[in-house]
Amino acid sequence: MHIPKILCFIIFFLKIPPSDLSNQIITGGLLVIFFGAPSANKLGIMLSASCGVMLYISFMDLLPEAQEEIGYMMANLWVHIN
Repeated sequence: MHIPKILCFIIFFLKIPPSDLSNQIITGGLLVIFFGAPSANKLGIMLSASCGVMLYISFMDLLPEAQEEIGYMMANLWVHIN
């Protein structure tokens, strides 16, 4: 069964809350206005920054559980080593 592309886009956009969609459009638009059309170098910098943010969030999300399991000092030590 083949689903038309337009139907896929409609389903995709219906799943995104309007506030998230407008925030993404505004943020993306402001990035292009302030920094110009993205080159490969700019895209690499933005992707590495977003990767760092995701890693930080992942570690900080796991930190309270680790502090309960192995203690405050050991958990913080392992987070900073990795």
